Amino acid sequence: MRHIILHILISILITAGGIWLYNQNFSTQFATIDMSAYADRLKSEYIQGKLSKEALNEKLSALSNRLKTEYKHYVVLRKGAVISGKIQEIIPGK
Repeated sequence: MRHIILHILISILITAGGIWLYNQNFSTQFATIDMSAYADRLKSEYIQGKLSKEALNEKLSALSNRLKTEYKHYVVLRKGAVISGKIQEIIPGK
């Protein structure tokens, strides 16, 4: 009887570990980004002269690289396209 309980516990641990590993590394997750507000802010700073063209390109490249590395297993949607749900929000510039 003790062996059966031990096998069941080991099976539960292996299954839980496999589900956690899959969720962290392979499953598709969703995130939103308010790209229009970010683009409007960058455009405003550029027009006001607070941001050079090089700095503007650097900020956009940094956001693109961040999305490719940190959010590679995510489907990123525009914030306005999501009506409800518990979805992670990406804040550009942070």
